[in-house]
Amino acid sequence: MLYFRRFETSYKLILNCAENLPYPDFYQAWHNPPTTPHPEITDQTPHNSETTFAPINLAQALQNQPILILNAQLLATETRESEIALTLSELIWDTTCPEEDLPEPATPAQLRRHLKPLQRRQLLPHRALLLTDCEHPTPELITFCAKLTGVIAVAFLTDDLLEAPLKGFPPNQPNLISAIETWLEEM
Repeated sequence: MLYFRRFETSYKLILNCAENLPYPDFYQAWHNPPTTPHPEITDQTPHNSETTFAPINLAQALQNQPILILNAQLLATETRESEIALTLSELIWDTTCPEEDLPEPATPAQLRRHLKPLQRRQLLPHRALLLTDCEHPTPELITFCAKLTGVIAVAFLTDDLLEAPLKGFPPNQPNLISAIETWLEEM
């Protein structure tokens, strides 16, 4: 019984930290706990003015949520509608149903038309797409994705301000996972 109480208390403490600390601080605390060096050993670590953090694994953190997370780096500078359609199609099909023939849409309307049967057949049970590794999406990509929102919600991991119906999440946002989960619940 004592073991269970300790576990429950520890779990609540860690959960509170995870929910209330900005992700980089939580990551640093979890993976690099403070250590006290032995008095005879001097600190020989180079001091860097910038702290770097390992990227959050969104796919793992949100694996039980109805969201499809796609690395959209290929789309970061794309301006041609047909290329955006083909690349998004490829990313979606490679993730959800790689054995199926890849459609070749050229417009948002054509891609929407191909997404609906995937949803009906439960091959795309997701309500939303989160496009990562595309921190400053082109206006053409933003316009294209806004036209998909009648079928699937679209969000970007970006510091850029996006207008509804799109959603933007800053990559370094405190409580990033909680913010995405809240967005999904509000849909």
